[in-house]
Amino acid sequence: MARKIQLTKNRQQTIIGEGLALGCLDVGIEGLSANEVTISRAFRYAWVRWDYAKRFPAINAGPRYDDILTIMESSATRQGKPVAAFRPEPGWGFVPFLRKTVPTVEEAAARLHETSGIPLTAWRALAELTAKGLISV
Repeated sequence: MARKIQLTKNRQQTIIGEGLALGCLDVGIEGLSANEVTISRAFRYAWVRWDYAKRFPAINAGPRYDDILTIMESSATRQGKPVAAFRPEPGWGFVPFLRKTVPTVEEAAARLHETSGIPLTAWRALAELTAKGLISV
């Protein structure tokens, strides 16, 4: 029987940042709020509704502390071979983008699926839930 590999908190944060960025790109979300309170509330809203959240036990999503701002702020400078990330842009908040190592969202999603086991449809759902949380809070 194969052992389940435990991911470090840093690796879990990297995967969430990549996946959320991919989901945003896939559904056409051009930016997420850079306001700490707003993005934290939106992420909490999404996290409790997202089917894959339990796979990432090291990710904090309220009520005392959320990792989402840290994830997004460090997203663009993560080491290794992340396929997607966020960068802060005035007036737009955190803007998702593909890294230069991949030409399309589909290829990036395929690479992330290989390492995380989570399909693009799930990342799309996380992005949509987060966006819904932005307008529901």
